[in-house]
Amino acid sequence: MHPQRLFILEKILTNALKHPNSEAVKDGNGTFTYSQLVEQAKRISTQIEEQHLCGSVINVDVGRCKERVVVLLGILMSGSFYLPLEEEWPGKRKQVVCNQAHISASAKLTENSTLGIVPQLNDGNRSKKDPVPSGGGYLIFTSGSTGTPKGVVIAASSLDYVLKNSIERFNVSNSTKLLAVASPAFDFSIFELLLPLVAGGTVCIADKSIPKNPDYFEQISKKWQINCFTGTPTMFTMMTMGGWIPQTNATLILGGENVSNLLLKNLSTANQIWNIYGPTETTIYCLSKKLKLGEEITLGKPLPGTKVWVQTKKKNERTGELYVVGPSVGFGYINNIELTKSDFFTDSSTGFQGYRTGDLVSLTSA
Repeated sequence: MHPQRLFILEKILTNALKHPNSEAVKDGNGTFTYSQLVEQAKRISTQIEEQHLCGSVINVDVGRCKERVVVLLGILMSGSFYLPLEEEWPGKRKQVVCNQAHISASAKLTENSTLGIVPQLNDGNRSKKDPVPSGGGYLIFTSGSTGTPKGVVIAASSLDYVLKNSIERFNVSNSTKLLAVASPAFDFSIFELLLPLVAGGTVCIADKSIPKNPDYFEQISKKWQINCFTGTPTMFTMMTMGGWIPQTNATLILGGENVSNLLLKNLSTANQIWNIYGPTETTIYCLSKKLKLGEEITLGKPLPGTKVWVQTKKKNERTGELYVVGPSVGFGYINNIELTKSDFFTDSSTGFQGYRTGDLVSLTSA
């Protein structure tokens, strides 16, 4: 068991004991029940422990499939770090990312869908200056303004905090069937793969072409009886232009871009529509707003225990840079101590990590 006794892992293990035969994860090739998912995840965790790799960085390049969830859970169980790669990345970018992260092992999927943890030839040693928390978590690489990949280190406890506070917020339950569409290289994919499982629901992993294919989107949504959708406003715009109309029981979670009033109107048949905001450095999202027709579209309010403010240049200005402080703020950038010092700080009033987002926002009257 994970040394920090993560809420998310305990909930998933409990769900497996109470409802072992319920569908946990499915893709186009089949389904894992909760008992199958947990059994295989424990096997991966044991492999990591037996190879003395606990606490190390393990890259995962198995594509969009149910086996990815097994590896993710197994890595979290062992207290190690999950580094997802996008299968369509050029080999050179994958190599750059793995080198910067100082990976110690790779998760491999054989032709007969057997998962395994394969140690790498390098020693996996990181610089002592690298900000790496104990207890594991994940790394996500973003391009940065210079185009050079930078790896954001997120502690497992931060992920735990975000997911724990998201269940009630988005009304996730054991009847939730979420359509996972995000690229594995983006942190939102982790949110998609874990949130339904914490509540006893089902993760339905879509083919990589689905965000651009309205017909397939509608077909698979009906086939799998999807009632929770996530994605960018651009993706949802493409779906509605293709004729898709959300069902009245649907929960929609939009992020990454501005939401227009026209899109909100076209999605208004859904039960609830959420606008979320958050840089990778703040663990998936830190602000959210339940949208309603006729109301102003804003970024909303922070998660409980998170503090945000707008740093303005002049006293009475209402537009400035957004700062975020709280349990979800990342640990820093791997192998980049100077950039970490520039963008992250410790908040003296709370003791939590803080992050300068670099995003300009405006305060609303509310």
